[in-house]
Amino acid sequence: MRLLLVEDEEPVAQTIRSKLKIDYVIDWAPNGQKARQYLMASDYNLLVYDYLLPDTDGASLCSYTRNQSIKTPILMLTGRDKVIDKVLALDAGADDYLTKPFSFAELSARLRALTRRPKCQTHTKTQLCLDNLQIDISIRHVLLAGQPIHLRRKEYDILVLLMQNQGRAFSRDQILEQIWACPWEHNSNIVDVHINYLRRLIDKPFKRKLVQTVPGVGYKIDQP
Repeated sequence: MRLLLVEDEEPVAQTIRSKLKIDYVIDWAPNGQKARQYLMASDYNLLVYDYLLPDTDGASLCSYTRNQSIKTPILMLTGRDKVIDKVLALDAGADDYLTKPFSFAELSARLRALTRRPKCQTHTKTQLCLDNLQIDISIRHVLLAGQPIHLRRKEYDILVLLMQNQGRAFSRDQILEQIWACPWEHNSNIVDVHINYLRRLIDKPFKRKLVQTVPGVGYKIDQP
């Protein structure tokens, strides 16, 4: 599942990403401007907004999100615990509100509860298709030319990331950040290893090439 985290304090953001990376592919935006760019470029299952941001506030970002007809559930994280702040956030479009400091067990439980709400399914595609490649995200099922194929977890996560952003190129560092959410040496070839495995499995049996190298940038998946 994909989650957008909007949090201006990098240590807090990295801690949250580290705790949630097992269950979610997480994009991190440190401000409202970057968050709006992510919202326009990708679909998400969950949105987590901090209340205090350097260029806006969480309630305003909630209003913007809903004005874009994005129905994805929003959880607000904040140090503010006054009733009026909660009312403003909820009236602006937030679905839940969690005050800092919080336990990660409670954060995870609240996120799971939000994904069970019916409207969570209205904005995010669960079926991804390109050429003869099909993915059903809801059951982690991949078909190639009508036949099921087995992918290891990281290959599957990379494939879903690229399929959800068809035509968009990701650098090696971006893929590392999205899939592993932890630092690696810049000369690490771990991304190349997984990409090569995907190419052998998905592209080698066919003349067309879906997994493509973008010179000077990284990798993308797109129509040949």
